[in-house]
Amino acid sequence: MVAIAFLAGCGGGAPVAQPSGPSGKVAEVHLSPTCTCCTEYVAYLRRNGWTVEVVEEADLGAFQDARGIPAEARGCHTTLIGGYLVDGHVPLAAIERLLEERPDVDGIGLPGMPLGSPGMSGTASEPLVVVAFDGDRVTEFGEY
Repeated sequence: MVAIAFLAGCGGGAPVAQPSGPSGKVAEVHLSPTCTCCTEYVAYLRRNGWTVEVVEEADLGAFQDARGIPAEARGCHTTLIGGYLVDGHVPLAAIERLLEERPDVDGIGLPGMPLGSPGMSGTASEPLVVVAFDGDRVTEFGEY
């Protein structure tokens, strides 16, 4: 079960999934119904012990716009997790760091669809650079 809360400063008060259940590992992935790499990302989360609710969006860009996700932080799907927005094929190490450190940001993202990132085919040719965003401000969160 996913609890929804309105959090100030996170996407302008947009609903964001909160951990519930014994493990607290709950995610709500918003994706295009025709995107196969997004479903691979959902499978990646589930293989790693996450409970995932999938929500199909007819217009993912409008969904991302409504939550204030800057264009330079966007991937091909948006995950609501632990009070944060997680955009794109973000590795679990970055998500775990986000949830442990709880920085004052709206979320993190892995821009684009880099090869070798979780859910994507191929091999990464360089580290995956995850960014943090807060409003229009985008900064590097780390390399994974």
